[in-house]
Amino acid sequence: VPYAKKGDVVKKDKFRMPPDATLQKMEIIAERKLKRVGVRDYHEVAWSDKKPMYGPFLEEQGKNHVVVQPWESGTYEGDWCGETYSEKRIVSFSFMKQTIGQTLVEVKHTHQLRLIGNDQCIVQIQMEMKGFPYADCFVVEVRHVASRVGENELNIQIGMHVEFLKSCMFEKKIRKNTGAET
Repeated sequence: VPYAKKGDVVKKDKFRMPPDATLQKMEIIAERKLKRVGVRDYHEVAWSDKKPMYGPFLEEQGKNHVVVQPWESGTYEGDWCGETYSEKRIVSFSFMKQTIGQTLVEVKHTHQLRLIGNDQCIVQIQMEMKGFPYADCFVVEVRHVASRVGENELNIQIGMHVEFLKSCMFEKKIRKNTGAET
């Protein structure tokens, strides 16, 4: 520490990862700090195939025909963000949505994951839907970033971005409703 003299008590700053550049381009929809949890623990509990959590969570939310494929290792590039990930899986399910009547909505999530040592776990999720008006106009990108902020403390942030694939006169309404439903 510059300017510290022998005998001075120097308080160490907590370790902090730099802000995630991609997450900064998204609307932050959730944020939480977790104490006594490391990045590897978070990954194993929330995302690994060892202790499935995502499928049971979707089923508890009333989703039907939930299929969570196992993670595949490799080199994968995110369509929207252009970043490289080391694991990928597909999650699919369906549910009934009230539009003009009851509509069966089919959903496909493409999960891509990257661990950065013991410092960060990033999961990028591209959500595609079929079965309701204008579903072919957009995809939803959701990003989970768990960053180490101390020896055994995490900051979890979740961001969302609606990417329009073609022009749509209901963009504002779609953005509002997607944010509320995500």
